[in-house]
Amino acid sequence: MKTINNSLLLALTISIICCSSCSQVEKTIGTNKDNRENITTSGANYMLETVGGIKYYGKHRRNPKHHPAIKGDLFGFNNCQEAETYIKERILESLEASFAQQKMWYMQSLRNPNQYSPMGDNAPEASTASAQEKSGASDQNNGPSDFTTTNNQVEGVEEGDILKNDGTYIYTISQGEVHIVKSWPADQMSEVSVISTEAQAHTLLLAEKDLIVLAHPNFEEDKRCKNENFRMEQNYGYFCSYQQYDVSKNIVQIYNIENPAQPVLKNTYALSGIYNNIRRVGSSIRIVTQSYLDYYRTDLVTYIDTYQKRAVPSKASQANYILLSEKEFDSAVIDAMAKNEEAIKALHMEDLFNSGYWYSYGNSISEKKALVDFGDCRKIHAPSVPAELGLTQIATINIESGTFDLTSLLAYSNIIYASKENLYITTPFWNWFSWEQDTDATYVHQMNIAGTESSRYVGSGKIDGTIINQFAMDEYRGNLRIASTVNKLVSLDDAELMPWQRFSRNQYSQVTILKSDANHNLVVIGTSEKMGEDERIQSVRFFNERGFVVTFRNTDPLFTLDLSDPTKPSVVGGLVIPGFSSYLHMIDDHHIIGVGVSENWGLKISLFDVSNMKSPQEVDKFEIPGSSSEAQWDHKAFTWYPSHKLLALPVSSYTTSRYISNLRILSIDAENGINDSGSVTMSEMNVDAASPCAPYAWINSAAIQRSIFADDFVYAISTVGIKAVDLSNLSTPIPALSFTQKPETENFYCQYY
Repeated sequence: MKTINNSLLLALTISIICCSSCSQVEKTIGTNKDNRENITTSGANYMLETVGGIKYYGKHRRNPKHHPAIKGDLFGFNNCQEAETYIKERILESLEASFAQQKMWYMQSLRNPNQYSPMGDNAPEASTASAQEKSGASDQNNGPSDFTTTNNQVEGVEEGDILKNDGTYIYTISQGEVHIVKSWPADQMSEVSVISTEAQAHTLLLAEKDLIVLAHPNFEEDKRCKNENFRMEQNYGYFCSYQQYDVSKNIVQIYNIENPAQPVLKNTYALSGIYNNIRRVGSSIRIVTQSYLDYYRTDLVTYIDTYQKRAVPSKASQANYILLSEKEFDSAVIDAMAKNEEAIKALHMEDLFNSGYWYSYGNSISEKKALVDFGDCRKIHAPSVPAELGLTQIATINIESGTFDLTSLLAYSNIIYASKENLYITTPFWNWFSWEQDTDATYVHQMNIAGTESSRYVGSGKIDGTIINQFAMDEYRGNLRIASTVNKLVSLDDAELMPWQRFSRNQYSQVTILKSDANHNLVVIGTSEKMGEDERIQSVRFFNERGFVVTFRNTDPLFTLDLSDPTKPSVVGGLVIPGFSSYLHMIDDHHIIGVGVSENWGLKISLFDVSNMKSPQEVDKFEIPGSSSEAQWDHKAFTWYPSHKLLALPVSSYTTSRYISNLRILSIDAENGINDSGSVTMSEMNVDAASPCAPYAWINSAAIQRSIFADDFVYAISTVGIKAVDLSNLSTPIPALSFTQKPETENFYCQYY
């Protein structure tokens, strides 16, 4: 009998939150027998469910209508047997959904054989698919008197980025290494140290005297890649060069940087899962990772080969392929599920866990200490509503004490938002049989992070629709405000249509306000009227008792909302202009900068006056045709310098022969609008034109990604170095600092092309 690889269940380490009751387990695992019938094949008793005239597989399936979808809270287990049963049922339920999806398309091919014709003798073989104390007056010893830091959403909640700055030193990532640069005085800029390990750094956090580095560990080199013939056979070295590091694992290293020239490693931790995000409040950091079920690395049967090879009597030496009938397809599914059930039944609790590991200072990475106690399943929690099978882990690390705590949710996470007291994790409602739900939905799980050494589950709630990014959420006076785009299903009654074709989507957006009740459930206390019919949200910003939402389809409506009464959030005004803003930034009580896309899909910067909420106005705009900016999708590339009323944006464009990158400086204020102050380029730092890497300038060129203002200087930061320029004379730069680049033999693009 085949067994499942342990990597199958990387997504199945469950939540480690205190548990009190498991009374919901039987309700969750129970099945709905309405509209179901028995079918027996190969000795397996199975259930089929009729939906829209087609029979689907429902032995392990939970009916969404039987779940408390209003809350979407988490529940725990009394013992490991209950937890094990639940996990196995969810795996089988997911497999059923996969087969149902295949059947939908397959039934369509049976009804329209000319549209989905067999592949004849070339049919596929059967397979298994598997902000900072300013230091006073500026001088060379104390650093600048004014400087910018990371553009964080919430004051006091630090976000991770590829660049950190304390005024005197810049910490930045280039090609997986951390470069520490003494940046003040600007005309004496020098690199003082480089942190380089057998991992690829991707995110930094700064906490007074500590630097937190997140990195992906390198894959162990495939020994075959040392053979030149093998390298050339594998698509010109593509196999041996691609994915040199493992994005499904994260190494967390904490360095003491009291002496930045000699950073000292204090602690190292390791976490499984794909990096989602990180936040720091005081001395505590929270790292969120997520994993999903990877069928392609298992022995489970996940796909039915619908082309069966049949002998042709008149040509006995030949064969052709014939489509399975619906009955034959169902029988094949049931046989496959019987095999899957046996394989999953053989698993034990230990097989269902793959947690992060902790390493204390002085230990090697090979000395692992498992965090999960398999004997205490009361720490395991799961969602009480249909959610996509996956694993979300919240690691809490206290930088001062070195303590580590892990909290996990048995669900795939999406967007996170953090205030000083709470971390909110969203989980999209997941039900493959989408015609059974009226609208799409998002579940929100609240974790209290006021404690410095752990994250405690508080409660959950549900809103209609989906959210675009972290700025769609905001906590204000104990309430959580969320802007979402709702897709409401409208039935189209046509017997000739397949089930998924019988519904169209009525799209609109709204703001929902939730509050924690006496039972710690997040309940809806107010919902705004609809905004932007048939449009999706592109950007959101909440500011005290006001809200601003941009939607888009053909034009850019900017909606203004009055949120002073949380039970009655209301749309009070709007503005329709060409293009749309994908990021909004408040620069004072009455003005917003919008960065987004122009009518002709170039870069557009808008200045909005919202002093009259009933009649917001675009008072000025600045467009750069044929260009884009990382700030359009990553707010950390947006650098606003309030004291000088300056905005710095990295701008990129392409010509027929080259890639162009510069740092555009704009002066913005209410009286004078938007004015171009010039730009900073680092083109002189590009790779040699004769280098094989030259055509791939986005890899080894001065592509500016971030910027910093310090007193009367601006710094442009790219992967190849840093350039500082006096704001009074942008055309006369201070000598730039170049980073040592990795050899071309270590660069995938230079090897492959």
